[in-house]
Amino acid sequence: MTEEPLLGGAHGRRNAALAAAAGLVLLLLGLAWLLRGGSRGDRDREPQPERVAAADALLQPAVLEPGAAERRLAPAPDMPEDATAPIEKHEAAPPAEDVTATFVGSFVRPDRAGVLAGPGTLRLRRADGSEREVGFPLGDSVTVAGLPLGHYTALVRAPGFRHREQALDLSSLEYAEEDGRERRNGEPVFTLRLFLWPQNWVAVVVETRDGRPFGALAAELGMEPKQIFVAAFDARVWLEPPGPDAWSEPADRTVAVFRGPSGHHNWELPGAAVGSLELLKPPPLWAGLRVHQVPLGWELLPPGADEVVFRLDAAALEERLGRLRLRVVDANGTPLPGALVTLLADGSAYRRGDLHDAAADGDGRVELRRIVPDRYELTVRHGEALHQDMLQMAPAEERDLGDIVLGAAATVIVQVRKADGSPTCAWLELGPYRPGASERELYPPMLSRHADPGEDYPLALPSGRSIVRATVCTGFGQHYVSDDRSPSVLLDTEALPAGPIQLVVREPQPVRFSSASQEAASLAVLDELDLVLASLSLGGDEPASAELAPGSYRARASKADGAPLGVTSFLVLDAPLLVTLP
Repeated sequence: MTEEPLLGGAHGRRNAALAAAAGLVLLLLGLAWLLRGGSRGDRDREPQPERVAAADALLQPAVLEPGAAERRLAPAPDMPEDATAPIEKHEAAPPAEDVTATFVGSFVRPDRAGVLAGPGTLRLRRADGSEREVGFPLGDSVTVAGLPLGHYTALVRAPGFRHREQALDLSSLEYAEEDGRERRNGEPVFTLRLFLWPQNWVAVVVETRDGRPFGALAAELGMEPKQIFVAAFDARVWLEPPGPDAWSEPADRTVAVFRGPSGHHNWELPGAAVGSLELLKPPPLWAGLRVHQVPLGWELLPPGADEVVFRLDAAALEERLGRLRLRVVDANGTPLPGALVTLLADGSAYRRGDLHDAAADGDGRVELRRIVPDRYELTVRHGEALHQDMLQMAPAEERDLGDIVLGAAATVIVQVRKADGSPTCAWLELGPYRPGASERELYPPMLSRHADPGEDYPLALPSGRSIVRATVCTGFGQHYVSDDRSPSVLLDTEALPAGPIQLVVREPQPVRFSSASQEAASLAVLDELDLVLASLSLGGDEPASAELAPGSYRARASKADGAPLGVTSFLVLDAPLLVTLP
């Protein structure tokens, strides 16, 4: 970023005076260096004190990013997840004192929407106790140059905002932009967010019973913070003291709105905050907090408060986590020691090593503990034999699946073709077969089976009935998917085809639905396997619609109370279609 000069009149004279003063300071510093007779190579040279004088502040003023007006309400770009992490997260070697960097702090609200702030000040305190303070005008960021590498705490003061003291790790060029290759005036650049709370926003803070940041509880349970705290918290506000059924009633969003940390895998805001309450009515108010959907408590929010604090301990946290038991046996009921059990969460933050390939004991039993509420793909393997299922684990749920029977290993060859018969690369998805269930609930969210064009893909089958479909891969490195997809095909280990299974992918077509009945409120679109592909609402200003590949389908209409109205069969060809329900 370049600093625009001030031109003309008093601005020009003041700029000239500042430049003259800066030049004089540089001249004096140069003469002092020459008189000392030192150089960077002198071994007996005394270390120079850190430069935090007012003259340095003149030489390194705050600079605003260009284009602030265009980005004032735009979400801030993705930055490293640990950009505001506590100091103890990184054990870096002491930084070299002769290396300096430029810090760019982007002003954002706790939900990461960019804001304009200023005029104000930014104070940076280094771990060795030295401080640096700069002023900045109205803008979307502040820039400070000439900072020695190290750990800092930052505090912003700006009208209309509150800032919670924030830890910044500027100790290693590893955390600088482009690994330090992005430079300004010869210095590496650290670009981090500075979280500013608007005046009507209140921080929701969680601490341990003894006053430590709540992130310490994860270590007590042997987990990483993100594996247990991402999307774990939910707060709401009441005007009056809440009753025992307060959480069972809908939240009143005219009083306050809770906003948790936004962004992938983010679980904490500065100062042990788990989110913010945007107050739409003035305090006093009652604020409540849930942890993994289980109420923790209520606290009074008095007028003028900038935070509300809740207490949590490891025992209360663990009570909200689930437990899963099962036993792996063969078709004769004989235990299978050493069978491998994996529980893969839909939310990637919740995936853990101790839930991957857990080995069954001598009696074929496996117990998985501290399971965060989420949907999971359960996979049980023994040799080539496979069992697969999708599980929804509720808060504090203890589930015993009993015996998981692994039959003889079975494999089918899968070929993927386009409608014209030509081969194509594709991702293969395998899930359990449950008639009447939604396809979304049956197929795992992660794509892990990739078939190259023309490949005869050997697909290991679960012991129960399963479904498989193919989605055309696209994009750089073929890591993405297109809209072209095959219908689901039923796989039964007791009735496998003699030859390869061909999955034909086709381009989906827009299908619109209308109903002549005033009672029709919703409809479900089902395929030939009785799987629900779409659930749609009727009666709006625009016809309900879905994207469907060519094939045979049924539309099942229902009243507002769920009572069935009838089923209509229809055929999708290679063109848009309007389906009129009776």
